Amino acid sequence: MRKYAVLLTALCTLFISCQQELSFDPGTNNPQQPVNTNDSILLSQLIYLDTTVASPNDTVSLDIYTYNSRKLVNYIESYSYNGGPRRLALKKFFFYNSTDTVPYKVTHIAYLGNAPITIDTFHFYYQYNAQGIIVYDSLLSVLSPGPGVGTSISRYYTLAPDKVRRNTNYYSPPPNPTPGSYYTDYRYIFSGTNITAQVTQTSPPTNSMPYDSIIVTYDNHPNPIRNAENDHQFTVGYSDGVNAYQNNNFTTFYSKSIDPISSLVDEYRLSFTYQYNANGYPVKAVITDLLGTGTYPLGNKVIYKYTN
Repeated sequence: MRKYAVLLTALCTLFISCQQELSFDPGTNNPQQPVNTNDSILLSQLIYLDTTVASPNDTVSLDIYTYNSRKLVNYIESYSYNGGPRRLALKKFFFYNSTDTVPYKVTHIAYLGNAPITIDTFHFYYQYNAQGIIVYDSLLSVLSPGPGVGTSISRYYTLAPDKVRRNTNYYSPPPNPTPGSYYTDYRYIFSGTNITAQVTQTSPPTNSMPYDSIIVTYDNHPNPIRNAENDHQFTVGYSDGVNAYQNNNFTTFYSKSIDPISSLVDEYRLSFTYQYNANGYPVKAVITDLLGTGTYPLGNKVIYKYTN
């Protein structure tokens, strides 16, 4: 959940300090080279930097986007650096039916750890209402190495204009599969089509589903991540926390998460300053940590690269 809450909406053309580290071998790790035109709107690369670290170790993470012939995203490849050589972290595959613009299935393959690497595969299947909003989804996860196979089924219910309740039934992975259930309430405030405040609470409480409260402000420019993914999960904002999949880009982001089991508090207060291309899409964002703690995990600068 916190992962989606901190995915941001800023970012820009690659600059010199990370050129050496971000030089790619076409045909191996870089499935699509970006087209550096000022009027492109399809996101090709999303790069997070920590400029307090000397080059070439200033890259935090890299996402590479590819599209099908209808210009719908069909593959995303993510890399992490952590101050060293880049490491494949995540692959996402999108599957569409006929002329649909939202996927019926998304497969996530996560590469965890170092030696040995654990590969966690998640298959998500979605059903939508007439407005293109998820009303039901199912998840099958497979863990390798190991016997870990588990199934989670979630339903989304709109209870009021400012609230969604998601009921989840699941089985824990083998060797001792155990059924369980919980529900998550998302209460939020809209400004136009963007969420400006949201509180997320799960019952019964679990370590993986903390209590969240978030306040966000936006610019008036299009969000390239939303444009790239047309993300089915965030069509209206019913999601695990306020996220980058709103129509516009964060200008301030205040987040406080409380673990209901350990009572640990995770808090961020961030501001974003952008540069834009000729179509009004951000090409760079500078992130300022207003708390001054230096604990924000995605660095202090984000770069967007685009393709036609």
